[in-house]
Amino acid sequence: MKKYLLMMILPLFFIACTNPMLKWIETPADVSSSGVESGSGGRSGNDGDGNNDDVTPPPAGLNSDKAITGFSFGISGEEISIRGEPDQNGKTPIKAILPMGSPLNLTPSEIEIIGKSVSPQQGQPQNFSSPKDYRVFAEDGSFRDYVVEVTVRTPESAEIVWFDLEIPDRPNSPAEGVVNQPPVGSDTGEIIVHVPSGTSLENLTAKIAQTGQTIGDAQGHTDTKLAAVLTSNFSSTVNYTIT
Repeated sequence: MKKYLLMMILPLFFIACTNPMLKWIETPADVSSSGVESGSGGRSGNDGDGNNDDVTPPPAGLNSDKAITGFSFGISGEEISIRGEPDQNGKTPIKAILPMGSPLNLTPSEIEIIGKSVSPQQGQPQNFSSPKDYRVFAEDGSFRDYVVEVTVRTPESAEIVWFDLEIPDRPNSPAEGVVNQPPVGSDTGEIIVHVPSGTSLENLTAKIAQTGQTIGDAQGHTDTKLAAVLTSNFSSTVNYTIT
């Protein structure tokens, strides 16, 4: 069992917890992130952002857009998210949580892209016991890199994989939390969420992808789904417990 203690301080929100710790940062304007970004030409080679952009302009009429916009193994109950900033190798993360008992030798049943092609292709089996790289190519030959990480729910697992907070005045653009898992030897991790200035902290709904059996807050809300949905009052300390 792991407990999550959330404490709020304004105007810089601070939510401390045990595994993970959640910090809220109020900003003057909306700070939103997207799991899909459009690439552009005019840069030299692969500059660490996961895009290969040529110095010379692409031939007229060839599009430089490239992105993976959808990914699925076709497993009932799966939760898959394409989100976040590229890692240190310039690869955009695709994170998947699969139900208990799911195998790791898997074949992606659907890969939706913007661009010309993706490698490996849809329908090609892989062993996802370790992260796997995918590359999507634009019509002009430039590319963008992704890395797919798969977690299978187990009785022993209990962690938050990603955290989205619904913002009332932008229902289709939640505030995405950056989840930093606990370091070795510690049970304290961190989640950082940027929210718009002036956001009311009462009755905000969070979508929490988690690998435990049950997650709940001290206000009496619980959920057992891989993608838990909990509405909490963040104007005072909130406690999460995941088992």
